[in-house]
Amino acid sequence: EGAFIRAWGDFGYELENFGVAAAVAIDEDGHVWVTDAGNNRVMRFTLPE
Repeated sequence: EGAFIRAWGDFGYELENFGVAAAVAIDEDGHVWVTDAGNNRVMRFTLPE
């Protein structure tokens, strides 16, 4: 019952990619936060309006 909205990145170690996406959260402002355990970072994305 859902609709595909957006995709980000692929597997890899470049800035726009993920090594191991471990968790995803959406904050009250609509930003999507992804913890990337494979690259030891947290990435923030914005959904389209």
